[in-house]
Amino acid sequence: MVLSIEDVELGAEIGGAAIGKAEMKDLNRMRSYLRDVATRHAVPFTSSVEEAVRVCLQKMEQARA
Repeated sequence: MVLSIEDVELGAEIGGAAIGKAEMKDLNRMRSYLRDVATRHAVPFTSSVEEAVRVCLQKMEQARA
């Protein structure tokens, strides 16, 4: 398992609604907490889905070797 944790940028839309500054800060604070928990439990994480897929593929290749 590899987590993909992407920060929310100001003006991003979720469910068709624009994210304001306060909501962005709350969402990114939650993501920061998730990164901390993942680190404490040795769960790998990346900042993009593409990178997470690459890491998963590498782990699968290593497991086969």
